[in-house]
Amino acid sequence: MVDAEPSREAVGAKESWRRGAWNWTLVALWTLVIYTTIPIARGIQIWVTENWTRAAFSWFVYGCIAAGALWAVAYYRRRPEPMTRRQWILLASLCAIFAWGTWLLRANAEEALHFVQYGVLSLLLFRAYSHRYGDRGAYICSVLMGALLGTLDEVIQWIVPRRFFDFRDLFINAISGVLVQIGLAAGLAPQRMAIRAGMRSTRAVWRLAQILSLVFLLIVSNTPDVWSPLYSYRPDAFVFKEAMVEYGYRHVDPQIGSFNSRLKRERILASDSARADEAAELLREYPKEEDYQAFIDRYSMFTDPFLYEFRVRLFRRDRFWDRAKEPKIDSAERRVLMTVAWGENMILEKYYGSTLAATQRRWPESRRIEAAREALPGPYHSPVSRELITWCSKRELQAAVAAVLLLTLVGETYDVRRKVRRQTPP
Repeated sequence: MVDAEPSREAVGAKESWRRGAWNWTLVALWTLVIYTTIPIARGIQIWVTENWTRAAFSWFVYGCIAAGALWAVAYYRRRPEPMTRRQWILLASLCAIFAWGTWLLRANAEEALHFVQYGVLSLLLFRAYSHRYGDRGAYICSVLMGALLGTLDEVIQWIVPRRFFDFRDLFINAISGVLVQIGLAAGLAPQRMAIRAGMRSTRAVWRLAQILSLVFLLIVSNTPDVWSPLYSYRPDAFVFKEAMVEYGYRHVDPQIGSFNSRLKRERILASDSARADEAAELLREYPKEEDYQAFIDRYSMFTDPFLYEFRVRLFRRDRFWDRAKEPKIDSAERRVLMTVAWGENMILEKYYGSTLAATQRRWPESRRIEAAREALPGPYHSPVSRELITWCSKRELQAAVAAVLLLTLVGETYDVRRKVRRQTPP
């Protein structure tokens, strides 16, 4: 008896499954590449900076943008239909936006690599979701999944030693995916997508939105006080040396500018008055600048925010002064460096004056005059503790994210029921 040949539908379904599996394999592999570079990224940054310049990261991203544009043109030329004027404009605009973003990040050029990482990931996600659903829900799913994977990237960085969780990187990751999907939806997508999202893609969109909202609720709740009992009980076993999210206060001083702190202004001044001698004694145990990292690990934002912030500002003041005095520094850069040194010194003198005196780290009058003369005019806005959330409290942000999560749950119920009524014959 001869076995019947498989039907054309069965062959097509099998081929479709293989293609879908391959698309998701590419997504997984590229995500793995992104995640596995996290522990070694700092070493790569140092090596590139020492052997070339930090600008090498920017030029690498510019090269990737150009290579992506050439690949897109070659891809469309292989298709029967030539590229339309609209597609040329979209492609050029997308490349220009990514190049502009790379230029804006030139001060921290390595951050522009996120454009490459999550731009490519967004494209791979679209391939996978468009094959699965074939409607416009694929664009939204790609954006949400890209944002979710980018968020997990930052969570991993928080766990890895000497890496940090950064909301700005979250934004860069998400905006990279959004830009790619906008370009695809506006006309760069190689295939036409159904205008209305089907039931499967609708549910996927809402579920991804719910997962992302829940993850953000956990993130904004993950403050040092959550882990402080563990740190107090077993500081040697505490693996998270940096906080994921911290809330604090933005202090505006008309004579200086502004600065962030984990403490209210009154508490800074009270701690400075009460703890000056204690702080001086503790600093004597770490007399050298090489001991700086050991000191802030021992007296961290978890255990002693006052002493931690004082030491960070002191280190920043002295480091920028030393850099400003290097003979190879040109006058323009010298003034920028001196502005930082003078700004941090003003904060130290006004808010940590007793501690500064007790540690015998006050500047002599001649140095104060020189720094004030060289510094650029205008208010000084200190970047120390810029990661603090100062525009709302923890409870307010938790309530806002929880409200978004509730809206996604209600929205899914309403949207699914509406689609069911449309599909049900009268």
